[in-house]
Amino acid sequence: MVRAPVTEGQLERLVAGRHGQGLVSKTDAEHVRAAEQVAHDGGLLLERLGVSRATLVGNSLGGAVAVVLAARHPERVRRLVLIDSAGFNLDPSRRPLILRLLRFGPVAAAFDALPIRRRVVTAALRQVFYDRALVTPEKVEEYLAPLVRPGATEAIRSLLARQTALGLPALVAEVRVPTLIVWGRHDRWIPAADADRFASAIPAARKVVLEECGHVPQEERPAELVHLLEEFDPGR
Repeated sequence: MVRAPVTEGQLERLVAGRHGQGLVSKTDAEHVRAAEQVAHDGGLLLERLGVSRATLVGNSLGGAVAVVLAARHPERVRRLVLIDSAGFNLDPSRRPLILRLLRFGPVAAAFDALPIRRRVVTAALRQVFYDRALVTPEKVEEYLAPLVRPGATEAIRSLLARQTALGLPALVAEVRVPTLIVWGRHDRWIPAADADRFASAIPAARKVVLEECGHVPQEERPAELVHLLEEFDPGR
């Protein structure tokens, strides 16, 4: 997510997807090239938006992409906010079981059936939310909507089949911009121990752990998260 001023007191929020090519390899050199491609794409996005420097906010895999951009192009990044970020868990063996299963063809094929897809999405949301009461039918439909688009299942399977780590976690130690790390204490997908790993690797990073919160603080604790962002980046 890119946070950039639109008018005084307002923010524009944009989500950029990962580049679709060159991310299937396993060698160190190829991981480096993949990271460079992600950094290039992020820098190009900022350039086209007319944003010279931005505060990047990334959750989960979005956090990993933000780390790569901050490490490779610190001149484009003013501040970095990592929310339950991937980075130390990109090896397939560390992924949640539900994501590991979706890598396999028969499982992915079954996922195409709408009733099964809805059950899988419901199960996943019950894992990432600490408060399961928030996993309402409306919330399930909200997350389900992008997955019913043509090609969505194949795109997910392709992404999960890739072994790339984007040069992470090594690149984490190259981040030198002011960094805020926010984590849900009860994250079942990426443990809170990874927040400590980010905090240890990034100089002067500030870490905040939210109690009774899971993998998506922006969903469970939006007001508290906004307060943390405004406190961390008052001059936006």
